[in-house]
Amino acid sequence: MATFERMLLARKHLIINERYNVIRKIGGGSFGDIFLGINVNDGEEVAVKVESIKARHPQLLYESRVYKMLQGGIGIPHIRWYGYEKDHNILVMDLLGPSLEDLFNFCSLPWQGLKAITKKQKYERISEKKMSTPVEVLCKGFPAEFAMYLNYCRGLTFDEAPDYMYLRQLFRILFRTMNYQYDYTFDWTILRQRKQQPSQPPPNNE
Repeated sequence: MATFERMLLARKHLIINERYNVIRKIGGGSFGDIFLGINVNDGEEVAVKVESIKARHPQLLYESRVYKMLQGGIGIPHIRWYGYEKDHNILVMDLLGPSLEDLFNFCSLPWQGLKAITKKQKYERISEKKMSTPVEVLCKGFPAEFAMYLNYCRGLTFDEAPDYMYLRQLFRILFRTMNYQYDYTFDWTILRQRKQQPSQPPPNNE
């Protein structure tokens, strides 16, 4: 169990940046954990991403910079705060929807749950599994455009610039083929709206 999670269990709650009350862990991955947080000023739920300062390959600072560059884009989470507290790098951002842990209850990637003695061995096993898993297996049950996209990405050399226009057009055509509408409503938007709706009282049959 990670140090931050142990602190949370010992204290029942943690306050970050004097504003965000960390409630419980909702997900995690190779580079850190994700916690549910609440803004103590207005009660809004947020996602709190946590990474140890001792991480061999720190990612959160880079991730926060990327999100800031993309701010204002459709579906891009808003960054509330990034900083250092309690021996951890911490990123507070919009809570968009279900965590990866929730999603993996319904589907699982081939490298999900691989075990190893050390983290280095685990990363090596994950890398080997990713390289050996055919794209067609990963995209089974999905439109062919997803396999086309991944095969294109796998074919790029390290310093080759992707053809973003081609890739966007690939999914725009699929979007129209599936008769979707640009309503700018995302899965996490619907989930949030459902949470905010007051529960309806049972009908009175008298």
